[in-house]
Amino acid sequence: MQGERKQVTVLFCDVVDSTRLASALGAEAMHALLSNFFTIALAEVHRFEGTVNQFLGDGFMAIFGAPIAYEDHAARAGLAALAIRHAIERARTAASLPGWTDLHVRMGLNSGQVVVGAIGDDLRMDYTAVGNTTNLAARLQSVAAPDEILCGDTTVTAARDTLTVQALAPVSLKGISEPAGRHLLTSAREHTNRPERRVTRFVGRADELAELTTYVDLLRQKRGGVVEIEGEAGVGKSRLLLEFKVTLSADLHIAEGQCITYGYQRPNVPIAELIRGLSERRSTAYEAQNIDAPVQAIRVDDSHEPDYLAALRGDAKAQAQVGEMDPATVRGRTVEALVEHVLRCASRAPTILVIEDLHWADPSTLAFLTAVANAIPGTRCLLIVTFRTGFNPPWSVSARRARLVISPLPHEESVALLDNFPEASGLSAIRQQDLLARAEGNPFFLGELVRAMADGDVELSGDVYDVLSARVDQLDAENKANLRMAAVIGREFSLDLLEEVAATRSDKRLHLEKMVSLGFVEPTTVPRRFQFVHALTQEVVYKTILGDERRHLHAAVAVVLSEKALRAEDLCEEIAHHLLESDDEQNALPFLETATAKAIRNHNLDAAHGFLVDAMRLFEAQMMTQQRLVRCVTFLLQAFPIFHFLHRHKEYADLLERYAPAVEALDMPALLGPFLSQRGHRQWVSGWRCGEVTATLVRALALCAEADDPVNGAHAAVMLTWSHANAGLYAQAEDYSEEALRLLERAPVPWLQTFAHVGLLLCAVYRGQWSAALEQGRRARDVGIAANDDGMAAFGGAFIAFSLHESGDSRGAIAAGQDALGVAPTDYFRGWALAFIAAATCRTRLDAEALGTLQYAVRLAQAAGHSGYTTIALLLVEALLRAGDYGPAEIEAEALRAQALSMPYPFVAGSALMALAEIKLHAGDPHDALKTFQEARTELEAIDSAHRVAQARAGAGRSLILLGDLATARAELLAAHSAFSRLKSLTAAEEVHRILDSLC
Repeated sequence: MQGERKQVTVLFCDVVDSTRLASALGAEAMHALLSNFFTIALAEVHRFEGTVNQFLGDGFMAIFGAPIAYEDHAARAGLAALAIRHAIERARTAASLPGWTDLHVRMGLNSGQVVVGAIGDDLRMDYTAVGNTTNLAARLQSVAAPDEILCGDTTVTAARDTLTVQALAPVSLKGISEPAGRHLLTSAREHTNRPERRVTRFVGRADELAELTTYVDLLRQKRGGVVEIEGEAGVGKSRLLLEFKVTLSADLHIAEGQCITYGYQRPNVPIAELIRGLSERRSTAYEAQNIDAPVQAIRVDDSHEPDYLAALRGDAKAQAQVGEMDPATVRGRTVEALVEHVLRCASRAPTILVIEDLHWADPSTLAFLTAVANAIPGTRCLLIVTFRTGFNPPWSVSARRARLVISPLPHEESVALLDNFPEASGLSAIRQQDLLARAEGNPFFLGELVRAMADGDVELSGDVYDVLSARVDQLDAENKANLRMAAVIGREFSLDLLEEVAATRSDKRLHLEKMVSLGFVEPTTVPRRFQFVHALTQEVVYKTILGDERRHLHAAVAVVLSEKALRAEDLCEEIAHHLLESDDEQNALPFLETATAKAIRNHNLDAAHGFLVDAMRLFEAQMMTQQRLVRCVTFLLQAFPIFHFLHRHKEYADLLERYAPAVEALDMPALLGPFLSQRGHRQWVSGWRCGEVTATLVRALALCAEADDPVNGAHAAVMLTWSHANAGLYAQAEDYSEEALRLLERAPVPWLQTFAHVGLLLCAVYRGQWSAALEQGRRARDVGIAANDDGMAAFGGAFIAFSLHESGDSRGAIAAGQDALGVAPTDYFRGWALAFIAAATCRTRLDAEALGTLQYAVRLAQAAGHSGYTTIALLLVEALLRAGDYGPAEIEAEALRAQALSMPYPFVAGSALMALAEIKLHAGDPHDALKTFQEARTELEAIDSAHRVAQARAGAGRSLILLGDLATARAELLAAHSAFSRLKSLTAAEEVHRILDSLC
């Protein structure tokens, strides 16, 4: 081989104090140790496609960038050095051979031009590099401390986007005329998204690429937003993004994430990647392989608030900080922290966020992205997402800057793409046309067809799945087995995990070179991590596995993951997933229970619901012994937040009813009390079997007292407060609330304390006692504030708005509702605040948007089976009347009254009847209106609803005016005015006063 000049990076690695180590171990042990060391170290060099060209007794020299040139040779060398150090640290911890605990290395790297070529004669030849670049790398290695990696200036400059270094003082080195710059390599940027492959020349998509570029120009003008890229699998969405990123200038900050196929079981993976990409301080690629490794914290402010973003990423310390907080609060503040962090990054530099495969996103990820998407219009942030045809992102249309639909390539561009493949050069024109027709403009499919043809399959048939299957079948048995194992693990997989799974089936060491060369898998930029080149490849390989083998593989993966998990919560979602797909799915039950609790704690309630459904199926798949029943029911009771905050009330009620006979038969007060508390809660919220609510909850309260269970006893008492308040039995409701609050003094639970005060608020509102209502609302809100529970603070604040609205103070209601909305952490709590704001807004002016919000809130609550919809439905009826929509108002009022009478809910029933009286009055039937107002007054007097009684009397007075009975009308109006004044319902009093003035 002739010598040639090349730009390379040279790495020298040496064992520290090897002479002393050899003396202590002896020749044979030292030989074994060095052999093991070289095996480990060289594997990492080869992984990054370096060439080990010299062994130096107890060290070696490696070259990156020759004989095959790479533009990123410096980054590869740095990553390889870090990987070597990490691999040695792991081996040192395992201490598999004598001497490992004392084995340390030092390394030196330098980049530059060298002369490379063969040195030697015909009997012995070495490929090596000579020159000052090599000398400086060797000298840097010689002055490095144990376990240090020193880099020259040129290496740092060449890999500045990848390597993280600490500058040290220049040092004088032997044979080097000037003091040499040196830098301590500490870490490297971690990439978990797909590597940037540009195997073939980019063909077509010029218009789409140009359009993407225009959004960068708009981005710089603070006109950010969301760009959606839609298209079928394999049509070129990712390649378009890759080419787009190549065009971007260095002043742009890019963070990327990729959704995974089983996102429901591992929520927020792409969000964690975005946070990592946005962080100025990045964790190393090698820390990411250790599930217990600390994650660099990302502070979004200088307060003493927990680091919510670090907790989302899995940092143990940050998770401990938020572990005792209410999940909804943590969720809301994490969303807020993410949005603030994105906006802060965008204020410093134009920022582009990229999320691929959004169609696989879990609900939690979509919620995070929706918050970001809705916040970035008018900023220097652009969110670019890709998804398959048929998916529709949930964010506001106003956040969308554009949607690019990627269509199949036209024929002439497909021809140009085919010319890119060397394998296609020898094909006949007829064969080329056949391939083009089969691919139908899909670049990925065309590439797979060409590769299959190169593998020798000239009689291809079927679609891309058939072609990929045929290519897989041409692998030898060992490679096919490895590929199938990888497909079972997932789209991305760790070589360590794959090797451990393989070890359960054979003793052979894995070699992925063949699979990489054939285009099935590719290395990521994280050492020892690979991924399938395309999601379709993994899908097809997985489908080629027969059922029995697939189940055995899943079981093997689950066993290995279980051994790797250091804590119960580590990897519980993945382990459960693999066990569910195996023949041993019953063993998934404890992992599903853990995953459910973990998801509830993180407020990933959709994921928690999925885990619960699988767990309940497994519980019921075997004979329900007493021990199993207790475990099942306890699990179901602890799952309360899933159903309540996702508005799955009827579903939860049905589940509890299913288990009621079996729990009753146990005769265990410690379980039956909590069960009946929750059952009574569901009976009331669901608005069915209302006649049983009081009996269920009273019994629950007694059983909890017998079992000395203050929390569940308070739960029963709180729900008795609400049910009695809504039934117009205020004295009893107040007694139960006081009992709940007494119990909670022993064991404070913020949500129960808040609900107890809101129950008292309802009693006051229905009586027209505005000061008392506001006092209870403030207490409810303050419980949440004191407990650092944003959900309860928002809930209490929303009902302050409700109280003000009912008293006639619309402006105050809107302001209080906005305050509540500002801290509401999730849609559940935002819904209450928005409904009361909308009602108050509709009272002050005609507002189509506010009316639409009320209509949406009512339909949502109705669909969820929440009896609380009646309160909001009453607000909707009143808003429709003010808007003059009498037809819809009558329909709503009649349906509402029927529902309220069946529950019974006399305040709502009487109020709905008054609305019907108003409609009759508007229709020109004052006689019938008067009769209806009087009937409503009688019903409302029965529950001491003084404000509503006064409204009924005012309505009767207006009806009597139209009937010509002015004396009786004046008497009714004066009585109403007196009541309003006494209650301090000032707005209502003023309205009646104006009518009285008109009679004079």
